Amino acid sequence: MDIATLQAWLPTGIAAGALALIWGDLRSTKRELISKVDEAAASLKRALFREDGSTNYMLRQGCEREQLRCQTLTCGKVEELSAKMDLMDAKREHAKDLQAAQMGDIKQALAVLSERVEKLSQDVSQRTNRVDDHV
Repeated sequence: MDIATLQAWLPTGIAAGALALIWGDLRSTKRELISKVDEAAASLKRALFREDGSTNYMLRQGCEREQLRCQTLTCGKVEELSAKMDLMDAKREHAKDLQAAQMGDIKQALAVLSERVEKLSQDVSQRTNRVDDHV
């Protein structure tokens, strides 16, 4: 082989060798990227789906339906508790009024008893005075 032929083929050989190195590097990078993509896909699959294949997530429409159901249920419970508390307040007020009326009746009865006791006391003292006057 002469030098002219060698000079003509040398850049082609070097380029072919460089392309072979680049091709090998690209293939190994491709394998690494495929491996990472597969790992990410498996990780996402584990995050999105359970072992039995059912989903870990809820679709937007299902979520909105569930939120509306929960809101309706919660508001219903709050209204129910509010009604019970209003009824309890009304019963409490009625009981206070009833107790005040009963206390008034008791005061009136005590006043009548007090008058009777005082009258009896006066009658007894008058009788003892009469008995003392006769003796």
